[in-house]
Amino acid sequence: MVGRALGRASVEVAALLLALAWLAAPVRADPELAPVSAPAPLGMRPAVLWYPGFAREAALRTAWVRALDHERRYDYLKAAQIFEQLIARAPEEPHTYWRIARDYAWLAELAPPSDVEMRARYGTLAMAWADRGLTIEPRCGDCCFYKYAGMGRVAMAHGILSSMRWLKQISQTLDRCMQNPPAFVHSAWNPELGNFYYAAAAFYRMLPDSRMLEISVGTRGDPHRSLELSRRAIALADQRIDYNVGLGASLLCVGHTDDREELLTEGRSVLQRVPGLQDRMPTDPLDRRAARRLLEEPERACGYSRDAWNDGGQPLARRGE
Repeated sequence: MVGRALGRASVEVAALLLALAWLAAPVRADPELAPVSAPAPLGMRPAVLWYPGFAREAALRTAWVRALDHERRYDYLKAAQIFEQLIARAPEEPHTYWRIARDYAWLAELAPPSDVEMRARYGTLAMAWADRGLTIEPRCGDCCFYKYAGMGRVAMAHGILSSMRWLKQISQTLDRCMQNPPAFVHSAWNPELGNFYYAAAAFYRMLPDSRMLEISVGTRGDPHRSLELSRRAIALADQRIDYNVGLGASLLCVGHTDDREELLTEGRSVLQRVPGLQDRMPTDPLDRRAARRLLEEPERACGYSRDAWNDGGQPLARRGE
């Protein structure tokens, strides 16, 4: 048991996503999740594309819409730069702070895996901007999520399991986010709550289920918790490729851990759906390849992440097969 835990401990946590992802609080300290059949309701999508601080001037509203357009085209750096300018004019809007943090978290996620410093730099910026939003509004669940996402990107860039201090801080932040989860809905297929569940599920699945780790930092992996969170994400947006791949990985992980053939069968079925799903996120081509590899090597599902599940020293999803 110790040997298997130590083997899995060498896997770097990813996800923390969007990222990825990543994400753990002390298992026994987390609030109990409601049944999957009763998922938390999504927040209302704003009726306008700007917020009160930007309604005063037409130029601010125009800049806001332009930033959203950059996001839709995955130009997250330009979007972040516009949002930063808007904050100088309307610093009281917490939404803008987590929006900037989200853009930097995506930049960290999409940076080349080999560029550790770039990933860490963008992750640090995500943390910093989300923290500023929490200072303005401590109850900002979306700010909390993207603080957590930024922490995950920094930790993963340097090897999250190489730093027990980072694990403890990530765990504490995740616990705070669980108490006050994100609520913003970009579209029917892109709720921040679903993104949060997806990221948290990845961490619980990948982190070793080790009593020694729990004694050291107050947290441990939990494949069953991961599966519950993955089911909650898919219940909110079942057409998302990343949510389906995450659920498939969690099903295969628990299926192998508990020797439950019905979960293995369900996991394969979920992953076989992926080719028929529409691309919606910039990472979808990578997740399609990962789904194929999970079907080929289901016994490795517990250690799956988009960019940390390596084969021959190369990230699986970025090999281009």
